This record gives sequence, C-alpha cells and structure tokens, in this order.
Amino acid sequence: MSQPRDATAYACCTLPTEMRAAARARAFTRARLAEWEMSGEVEETAGVVVSELVTNAVRHSGSPQATLRLARCPSHLWIEVRDTGMWRAPADPAYDDAAEGGRGLWLVEALTERYGVRRAPDGTCVWALIGRASSPGM
Repeated sequence: MSQPRDATAYACCTLPTEMRAAARARAFTRARLAEWEMSGEVEETAGVVVSELVTNAVRHSGSPQATLRLARCPSHLWIEVRDTGMWRAPADPAYDDAAEGGRGLWLVEALTERYGVRRAPDGTCVWALIGRASSPGM
C-alpha cells in the first residue's frame, strides 16, 4: 500500500537503528497523536505497533536508520516504517511459548485492520492501519 490519499495530517521522523529507537518512536507517536486528538485505544495500539515495526528494523534490517511516518486519515491511522535493508520473510518455526521474540508481526496482525510489507527501490517498507472508531469526534 502506498501512502494514503485521504490523509489530513502527516508526521515523520528518522531514527538511528539503535536500542533506544523504539522508545523514541513511541514518544514521537504519542506526541503526534495528542496533537491530532487521537488518544485512548488508538494511542495504545499505535504504541505497540510502532514498537514492533521499529524494533524489527533495528534488529533485522542492517540499515543505519529507519523512518517512521504517520498519517491521520478520517477512518484510520496509517503507520509506516522504512529502512534501507532487504526484508526476508520470517521463517515459520514451531511455536515456542518460552521464546523471548518472534511474535512481533503476529501481534501487529492481531492489533491492526491490515498490515503489509513491500520492497521499495531503496529498501523495505512495512505499513499498518489502525481504525479510529474509538477516537474522539468519531
């Protein structure tokens, strides 16, 4: 999916792919969503989704930085994380209850209306849509 055509506001930040990137991305997201009057469940869900997508870029892309883009749309919040790495489909290992990782995209899938991954000319783009039904004014 390319960027939404019905967006009423955009926000973007580029982060070095280091350990603090997910925390910085969550703080950026919280600040933008507060400006856009999108709080509550949308804010909580966005925080988890942003954390998972940025963490994947940090751990798996090999890219020196990742770019987080948010778009406020009438019916949803659009989240995108781009990096210069080449995405590989994750192996489908046997489910391990004791594993400390490996569930990020499953969590993103469960929390969002839709998500996807696409290769871009300059790397990888992962996007997700979160419904705004619980936002004020909807």
